[in-house]
Amino acid sequence: MSETVKLDVGGTIFKTSKDTLMKLDSIFKTMLESGTGLELDESGCIFIDRSPKHFNRILNFMRDGDLSLPENWKNCWQRLNIIC
Repeated sequence: MSETVKLDVGGTIFKTSKDTLMKLDSIFKTMLESGTGLELDESGCIFIDRSPKHFNRILNFMRDGDLSLPENWKNCWQRLNIIC
């Protein structure tokens, strides 16, 4: 079983497996492999100085590759793709 990792994202604690964080070529993989940029808070959680508001969506995407967005986001994204 993979090691459990705790992340403190803007004061909200998320728990996931190290395998999940290592799946994608991401900043998490780089931090865990090299230790660079790895900042632990007082309880041993990896501190991420970002808003936790949508982090659950990011984490779920890392777990299963599915990005579930609210309908209003999908419409906005479609418009951005048309404009840009």
